[in-house]
Amino acid sequence: MIAKAATRQLNASQDYAVLKQEAWRLADRIMLALCDDSEPEGVNWGHVGDMAEARDELRLVSDRMFHEGEHA
Repeated sequence: MIAKAATRQLNASQDYAVLKQEAWRLADRIMLALCDDSEPEGVNWGHVGDMAEARDELRLVSDRMFHEGEHA
């Protein structure tokens, strides 16, 4: 019989694996979009703002994962 603490750890490990797999799928979609060198038709400053916001949000994720920036 598995101890209660061990069961909680197993569930956390399983949940972590599921979340990591979803993160991989999201990262893959983002990389595919970034590797596409085409620009939106009629690119305007709104597109620039959207890309800047995406960059800022990715930087926050990166800083958290690698203990940099605000998360150092």
